[in-house]
Amino acid sequence: MSVSPVDLVEAEQVRQKVRAGYTAVAQGNGALAIKDADAQALAFGYDPATLSEAPDAANLGLGCGDPTGGATLKAGDIVLDLGCGAGFDVFIASKAVGPTGRVIGVDMTEALLEQAQATATREGYENVEFRLGTMEALPIEDSCIDVIVSNCAINLSPEKDRVFAEAARVLRPGGRIRISDLVVEKELPVEVQQSVEAYVGCVGGATTKEEYMDLIRGAGFGQVDVEVAFTLSDIVAADDPRVLEVLADAGATYPEEEIVDALTSIKSLSVSAQIGAVPNQDAEGCCGEQASVERRPDSYTELLSYVMSNAVAGEIMAVENYSDMVSLFETVDEKLEAVEQARDEGRHIRQLTALGKRLNFEVKQTIIEPEWKAIRSVFRQAVANQDLPACLIIQDLMTESMAIVLYQTLSGDEEVETDELTATVTGAILADELRHLSLGIDRLRQLRFVDPYSVDQALKWAHPLVMSQLFSSVSTDCATLCDELSVNCGDLDPFSIGADLDLIRARAATQYLTALDAVGFPSEVTAPLMAQLASLEQDDRKIRVVRGPLKCC
Repeated sequence: MSVSPVDLVEAEQVRQKVRAGYTAVAQGNGALAIKDADAQALAFGYDPATLSEAPDAANLGLGCGDPTGGATLKAGDIVLDLGCGAGFDVFIASKAVGPTGRVIGVDMTEALLEQAQATATREGYENVEFRLGTMEALPIEDSCIDVIVSNCAINLSPEKDRVFAEAARVLRPGGRIRISDLVVEKELPVEVQQSVEAYVGCVGGATTKEEYMDLIRGAGFGQVDVEVAFTLSDIVAADDPRVLEVLADAGATYPEEEIVDALTSIKSLSVSAQIGAVPNQDAEGCCGEQASVERRPDSYTELLSYVMSNAVAGEIMAVENYSDMVSLFETVDEKLEAVEQARDEGRHIRQLTALGKRLNFEVKQTIIEPEWKAIRSVFRQAVANQDLPACLIIQDLMTESMAIVLYQTLSGDEEVETDELTATVTGAILADELRHLSLGIDRLRQLRFVDPYSVDQALKWAHPLVMSQLFSSVSTDCATLCDELSVNCGDLDPFSIGADLDLIRARAATQYLTALDAVGFPSEVTAPLMAQLASLEQDDRKIRVVRGPLKCC
């Protein structure tokens, strides 16, 4: 899921308003200040014995479930609480992980963290830590967390995809998330969606259950399990002060039956998922039978490592390219669009890296093709020449065409057999790349309408310099993979990528020509260029991976 350029500005405004709302809560003010927090926690499912052991000052009654209760924490775990508030779930988790474990709480509201730290000091909690930061840019190192919990906090983020990508980044392989959060069964009134009080209360930013699950899976998580904990109307009445405050802030009035209907459509979910899960091949089924697990030979993950390492190299180049283009655009909206595209590509890097953790393959610098540096060098020359059309052609038409075909191949091509998680993640990335291509076509159409000669010349200049490099990057032969890159070209049956690289190049050429036609380049310009591509396709080095032993031609 991606936000529009204007939302980049609004996202920070939302964070500022949420921060102000929770600062008021920390001070005992505002509509979210709960008079009987213990009763609220019991209604959300907390065990009375657990509740009695938690510090009173930490329970502000702001959750919508009991994530720690279902997280199956064990001694020695390193736990992270996203949006920890005053530390309620942090203190509960600290008991479960014991003195050999550690719990880190992250929140963006200083007043709540100060309250949490004061409680920890006063009560003598030595295995907890609180850090100021956002869920979209966690102040946490890579691959160091065992379990992430979060209680009605992720809905406060206007950029939930970044939250889950960050969660995947900081979790160790096999690490888990346990989340309580709100979703909606149907769209709430626009006035409520735009209400600051509704957003602070996790309602205005709520997505559907399906969208929420897609965000989790798109970040590389597997073994996703979800259950509905309760319906909001079961515990919140239509005349609840918090509901009335939201309506007042929205400047709207609704009949009681409509309010009840809206509350009924809001559900609290308990979600569990895992990243980097390794199937236990010795595990038994429920009846003592050997469990059926998906077994992949090493050659599958090694070849996937090669493909994904080069995909990440392309995404890194895209981040740099879009960032460089910002200075070439004239309007603020255009600049913000380029920034958003760079952020999309950065999210793809995190998604592919998380996929590697999930499937246990590495993204390796040593197996990245050198052509990416050559293409980046051509792009930098275009930037130095202040040639915006050439930049758009290189990134949005040429590079995106190759990326689109690659991700189409990995996400469900009828001639290709990849694992389900790879197909899901690359399918989500594909949607972004298609949007970037469309945006690039629109930009070039506008530029060509004003100055067709300059845009045509930019294409003629960039084409031979870049397309030859892109085609060369998908013509690596089997000997290179086996001997130079240490990628095992063994038998990939039955888990084949089915990657006939000649076919990928042919599809990329077709995608590229379609994009050129969509921009409106005349045939007298494109025909000689496509003839050049045809000559490149005569290079018969390819990898053919089929059902059965890998064959190199």
